[in-house]
Amino acid sequence: MHAEHVYSQFRAYESNPDVVAILTAHPDAKNEYEALLYPKAKDKSVDYVISNYTKFFKRAPDYMQEHLTKHPLKKVMIPH
Repeated sequence: MHAEHVYSQFRAYESNPDVVAILTAHPDAKNEYEALLYPKAKDKSVDYVISNYTKFFKRAPDYMQEHLTKHPLKKVMIPH
């Protein structure tokens, strides 16, 4: 799936008030979850990580999105 197609789907989520965050990995890093999320989450459940996403994810900086969209999305979050 092309990144442009993914971002077109993300734009629909961005405008949906029921969606509070779009949790994803950095598009250039294949092992972002393994490297950044798993060491922090340890034995926590997926439900815990999602419910407490601000402990594990941060807003994706505009520079990470600028090659995919002219208008960076506020709800896109990456592991930190």
